[in-house]
Amino acid sequence: MKDLPVGGSIFAKHSFSIILGLALLFLLIIQNINGNFGMHDFEVYYTAAKSFLNGNAVYGKAFGLSSGFFKYAPVTLILFIPFVFLPFMIAKVIYFLLVAFLTVLTFQYCSKIIGRQFYQERGRPAEAILFIVLAITGAHLFREMDLGNINMLLLFLFVLALLRFESGKDIQAGLLMGAGALIKPHFLLLLPLLVMRKKIKASVAFIALLVVGFCMPILFAGVTKGIALNTSWMEAVREHNQSLLGYPDTIYSLLYHGFVKNLLPNAGQGFALSILVFIGIGFAFFVLGNMRREQRRKNNDHNTFAISPGFCFEYFFLIACIPNLMATDTEHFLLSIPMVLFIVRYLVENKRYVLISFFMLFTFLSYSDFGNDVFGKTLSDWLELHGFTGLGNLLILSFSLILFLFFSGPKYKIGPSNPKPSSVMGEGSFLL
Repeated sequence: MKDLPVGGSIFAKHSFSIILGLALLFLLIIQNINGNFGMHDFEVYYTAAKSFLNGNAVYGKAFGLSSGFFKYAPVTLILFIPFVFLPFMIAKVIYFLLVAFLTVLTFQYCSKIIGRQFYQERGRPAEAILFIVLAITGAHLFREMDLGNINMLLLFLFVLALLRFESGKDIQAGLLMGAGALIKPHFLLLLPLLVMRKKIKASVAFIALLVVGFCMPILFAGVTKGIALNTSWMEAVREHNQSLLGYPDTIYSLLYHGFVKNLLPNAGQGFALSILVFIGIGFAFFVLGNMRREQRRKNNDHNTFAISPGFCFEYFFLIACIPNLMATDTEHFLLSIPMVLFIVRYLVENKRYVLISFFMLFTFLSYSDFGNDVFGKTLSDWLELHGFTGLGNLLILSFSLILFLFFSGPKYKIGPSNPKPSSVMGEGSFLL
């Protein structure tokens, strides 16, 4: 009989993946029993792809619910065409299982990356930390799975891209990032980071895939219709983001209603654009500062990966910023999973910081969006109207930035000291 891995049973080592997988499978079964297996967002993708195949309109037309407008790039339709050849019920189940599997992988990959880039493992129960992160992000994840949205698939692509960066496979990483940006242009925010970090191969691959993605509809639908599809898509994106102040979870809305409204009652998109430019300049200086520190520490750096912890932090930080910078729904805050994991790991490793933990409890409750289940309808509606989910995400971003800047130590390792930082590589996961 083959010996079990050192340090416990297979279940103990992979309890989070097993339990999360079973929980998502249970959700699939119970929603079918209750007749609540709607997957309304997936219905939009499925029906829009069918409409595309039939030569009908894709943009500016509601599919399913009255709010079910298709807002993704035309090339995304090609990804959903295989589902169209299946009955809708079977297609829903397959898509749910696919996203569930990628969700489990995403949590595991994030744990590996955060653990080896910033912390020393030392046999600590990383599985327990993942359960805490799941409790914080669970409401967003439930909504994601209930709607059949695409955010966990996108987060998986970008986490996988970072793994490719770690291995020095920049072209593969750039292609994965380009694929994600084609689906949601919000991720174009990452392209300037690649340029600043001199990731030239990744930048070229990123842009090349964008160009190919723009051309694909022309190959499938012809020049005239392909160009019309791309034009309609860009118009749909513009309309969706034309009132950034109208989305309470954006940083523009929070700043406007909290501080600026009485001074500039007619502030509009110009105000939002000025805030975005200010944030961009500040982030650029942050990246340059990280690069200078890394250059000074180069001789003493024991990091064995092709990327620095600084780049890893910048990458995840930008992804987590997206829900505060763009007009999105609350399930998009799942993009902050890596930053939540980064903070929770620190709090677990440093149990003496009771006041910090208490402050983060407020932050996580604000971010978690448990709504009626915790706060009741009246208070939940008030919190939603005043952007408390977005505020919670901003506090997560702020605290993670403080941890990185002031508690990272000389080698970016903010967990307990360990003389063998590379020893965590290749440990333990059948998913990695």
